[in-house]
Amino acid sequence: MFIDKISRSPYNERKQGESSMQSTKTNYEMKQYNFQTVFKIIQRYSSISRRELQNLSSLSWGSISSITADMVSNGLIIEKSHKLGYSGRTPKLLTINNQKNRILGIDINVSAITFALCDLGGLVLQSERVRPQELHKSYILSLIDEYIAKYFATYDEIIMIAFSVQGQIDRTENISVSIDKIDGWENVPLRSLFAEKYGRPVYIFHDPDCLLIYTLAKMRNFTDVNNCVALRLSPDGIGFSALIDGNIYKGAGDTGIEIEHTTLVPNGQKCKCGRSGCFYAYCTLEGLSRQYKGGTYEEFLSLIRASETDETSLRIFKNYSYYLAVAVQNLIMLFNPEYLFLNGEMTEYKKLFEKEFYLKLNNNYHSRVFFNSFDTEHPAVGAALLAVSRNLNELLFRD
Repeated sequence: MFIDKISRSPYNERKQGESSMQSTKTNYEMKQYNFQTVFKIIQRYSSISRRELQNLSSLSWGSISSITADMVSNGLIIEKSHKLGYSGRTPKLLTINNQKNRILGIDINVSAITFALCDLGGLVLQSERVRPQELHKSYILSLIDEYIAKYFATYDEIIMIAFSVQGQIDRTENISVSIDKIDGWENVPLRSLFAEKYGRPVYIFHDPDCLLIYTLAKMRNFTDVNNCVALRLSPDGIGFSALIDGNIYKGAGDTGIEIEHTTLVPNGQKCKCGRSGCFYAYCTLEGLSRQYKGGTYEEFLSLIRASETDETSLRIFKNYSYYLAVAVQNLIMLFNPEYLFLNGEMTEYKKLFEKEFYLKLNNNYHSRVFFNSFDTEHPAVGAALLAVSRNLNELLFRD
């Protein structure tokens, strides 16, 4: 977890009667814990002094000095001068070394593919968003390969590739099982395709999980959170992620939770899946466009983008706010989270429905529900952060 105040390691003292072999193992675990603690604080704060690290971690000054010296020596972090004026000795600030250990995060979405080259702390060094000209498996894979090759040719020290993927995934096999609207996209082995070609570890994560981790890593007002849920509200889909007791919930078969085709209104509006009353039908732009009589989906998009006061647009989003509030209340009652985050491209239109949404939401839940500003880089950065978390011990303790 990315947390502000980290309690002293539970491995600090040997228990009475513990053997020397047990003690050796415990000491190594203590070292891992302390290194991870220090690194995650630097990761969260970007630039921080050793004294601030000591205060936030509750570790001794000697431990902080030793751990940070090792990290500087290994090239994980660097020291830089403090810009503010100080009387006496100016403290050095520690920050992630963005000249080494870079991760290429890639978000695959039918609306666009986003590439974000990040350091270990999630700082974006270079990014670009590419709208595919075709929605076909071979074209999408060729496009991704073209841009990966460009990044590898331009930048040194790329150590991992991390995908944020829309649709259903198999986390165990690192396979993208399916993405609606991309022809032929079934059981695509992203890891084997690109790990073999580029000689780097490749990881696949579900895009709502990536957004959730990005939120917890980058937003300091959400610290020490162990139970929360998040929705990615996209124009053509709804993703869901849940953090339960500090772990992302993976579900049976490690495929996560499919929420967009759960029933929101029994016998309601027809959904693209063939059933009626789905969450998707009421809370995506594609679903909303079916309520717009006498026009195409493209005309509907033009309408809501052109005028925030158009009567039809306001009426549709008033209905949207109602059904979104119903869905959010259901999720809060099911999971009882500390927070529920609303992310994704649909937050671009929140001024059309946010006020109405909170009016319809149970007052008891207002303090738990937050709209997060969305940038197309965020899922790709979240994927990079998840890849770092998965390999943290290897990064911290490599020779």
